[in-house]
Amino acid sequence: MGHETDKAMELQRLPSNALITDKIAWARKWWEAYGGFIRSQDALIQMGKRFKDAVRRSRQAMTETGMVEICRQCGQKGVSCCGAGLERHYTDVLLLINLFLGVKLPDQRTDPRGCFFLGEKGCLLLARQVICINFLCPDLTSRTDPDRLAVLRKREGEEIALLFALNEGFLRFLRQAPAGEAHR
Repeated sequence: MGHETDKAMELQRLPSNALITDKIAWARKWWEAYGGFIRSQDALIQMGKRFKDAVRRSRQAMTETGMVEICRQCGQKGVSCCGAGLERHYTDVLLLINLFLGVKLPDQRTDPRGCFFLGEKGCLLLARQVICINFLCPDLTSRTDPDRLAVLRKREGEEIALLFALNEGFLRFLRQAPAGEAHR
């Protein structure tokens, strides 16, 4: 096999049950090989900007509802919805999208009880799994003003819709990326 074939095999999508460290390594290899080219794609850049704005609005709504503080308090008690194993739901492409968005992926878990992507101040990722965006425990929903909760749910919906579009854009790119030819 030649170098191009080796590179093509190296950059093939990983199975969903691959280790998170392998998914991170895959995303980093793709970013190294194609990051420059991806950054030149205006459609992806525009989607990324809209997505970052939606994330900002969604997280702002979480803060305004008091949820960030409630979650922090649970975390201090050793209870978290962001437990170890949640990272298994993340795909190689979602991690590549995070690199595109400027996120530095961790090399190791911060808290042995927490998700691989849970840092000292919450989630380290911008592009998160849908369950991580819209899951609210019963304690949160019972302690949140219904009108503020409705605003949060609307903003989460916008974030999820834009995440879907961004994910689809990346999948199209990955299907068309020339094997063995890196764009810098």
